[in-house]
Amino acid sequence: TLDQFFSHFICLVLTAIMWRAVWRVSDSLLFPGQRTQSAVTSLIIGYSMNVIVVILQIPAFYISRKLSKNPNKFFKIAFEDLYLFFVSMATIQSWRGCWDLTNIFIVERYPLYVKWLLHFAGFFTAVIIQTTHTLFGVAIFVDGSFPGGTGVVLPMQYLTVWFRDKIVNQTHLAPHEPPHEVTLSSGQSNQGFRPDEHNHDEKINQQQDNRLDDNKNILDHSGQNICDVTEL
Repeated sequence: TLDQFFSHFICLVLTAIMWRAVWRVSDSLLFPGQRTQSAVTSLIIGYSMNVIVVILQIPAFYISRKLSKNPNKFFKIAFEDLYLFFVSMATIQSWRGCWDLTNIFIVERYPLYVKWLLHFAGFFTAVIIQTTHTLFGVAIFVDGSFPGGTGVVLPMQYLTVWFRDKIVNQTHLAPHEPPHEVTLSSGQSNQGFRPDEHNHDEKINQQQDNRLDDNKNILDHSGQNICDVTEL
């Protein structure tokens, strides 16, 4: 579709240009010529900025929600862009630190097969912990299109979704009853027949549908959760 072409050939290209530019500027400013020290510094800066991002998220949500009440969207978009620019700088510095340290201590020291092992190890670890959807990061949104203050909410709810599903499974999905013998009309016995198996399967399907609906509303719930915190 046109949305996909626009996202890949315009938005993602602009993202790559910005990332590469910040990366090269960091190479020139952060201990040039001292790769290890530069990478460690970048990593420290990136994760320190990420801590600040987490601390500022609730105040940023509150400010963005206030600005969204103004008919003029300029101030809301400008504030959200400023906050997300800070988030992007934190992300780029974190990536640069991890990337360069990997190059220095692994990629440049070991043969090609080790690099392939790292590639598959990273991917299959993401598969095991069920986070492969986040490896590509191709979602594109229009600035100012999020309601209230949710434009500054970072949808990071891995543990929330994981434990919520665990609670749902333990609370609402009753285990199968143990097999018991049922005498059929022919007089033969059918050990292991479960008369409630059909109803149980329907309950499982219903719970799975409910979880899918919940996952579709993660962004909305993220904003509401922060809203609840600010009102305490």
